[in-house]
Amino acid sequence: MKKTYDAASDSGAAVEVRATRYDPVKLRLGQVLLPIALVVFPVARRFASTVAVVPALIVAVAALLTFLSARRSNITRLVAHPGRVKIGSAIVQAGEAGRWRWHGTHATLFAPEGNLVVKARSPAEIQALRAALEQALGSPLNFRRRGSLRARVISLLVAAVGLTLLEISVVYHLVYMTPAIIPVIMGIATFAALSGRIADPASLNRRD
Repeated sequence: MKKTYDAASDSGAAVEVRATRYDPVKLRLGQVLLPIALVVFPVARRFASTVAVVPALIVAVAALLTFLSARRSNITRLVAHPGRVKIGSAIVQAGEAGRWRWHGTHATLFAPEGNLVVKARSPAEIQALRAALEQALGSPLNFRRRGSLRARVISLLVAAVGLTLLEISVVYHLVYMTPAIIPVIMGIATFAALSGRIADPASLNRRD
């Protein structure tokens, strides 16, 4: 990747990137609505009740729209300065929330107003993008899984048991067993949470 230098306030290593911003509030809301929609909608259709299908459909559409509206993407210029990175009109400062993660081909920059994913526009510019970010923000964070393998397996088992009971309630029209939907939702949500990654404390405390 070619490094260019601009005048005045934008002097620094500049890279043209595709920047995608994610709204953390909308993402969390979508993560809550999605497992509910995946379970409630098929059950509502099985009972063939309009009263049940309409709210379930609303939840499914709401989950989809929430995820779609949480993502905004555009092509812009990333300019690396010592201690900060300017991406279009957004500025990410080093320290505090201004840390980042490298994924091998692109980077995630963590900021209070929402995370930014930046990707070089050509494979030849990937390493230069990483070099620019390291120059501005220091070394990237190292991540590990939030939960243990045992905890993830248990959460899947809980969801599987609940799903089995729910299927029995649908097949045999046992309405009193429909609360089995609760462990399904809780199991899926817990598995998703435990499958996430958190920053390694050693990399959080590192100062470059």
